[in-house]
Amino acid sequence: MHNNIDELPSRPPICLQLTTLLLTMNDSEVLQIPNSFFTHMQRLKVLDLSFTAIQSLPESISKLENLYALLLENCRQLKLCSFMEKLKALKELKLTESQIEEVPKVLKN
Repeated sequence: MHNNIDELPSRPPICLQLTTLLLTMNDSEVLQIPNSFFTHMQRLKVLDLSFTAIQSLPESISKLENLYALLLENCRQLKLCSFMEKLKALKELKLTESQIEEVPKVLKN
């Protein structure tokens, strides 16, 4: 499944029941996610940003208390952020073929 998303809405979408979001294989050059994008997605369990040119994760990702799987395969420009330590429910973190060299200590277990 390929996407061709040039930009995401600057206002956070209200998706209170959303559990899975697949933005994978985006054919756009660089995917920018607004800082508040995930504010109203508290039930999100799976977020797949694999094979995108994303450069950073927005701070609102730290609000995803139920996020179980974060898939960032082949995100060659991405750097992890310290606020990822707040993802307490995270059980699956895929970083294959990424430039990320180290994950926060909290995520290692």
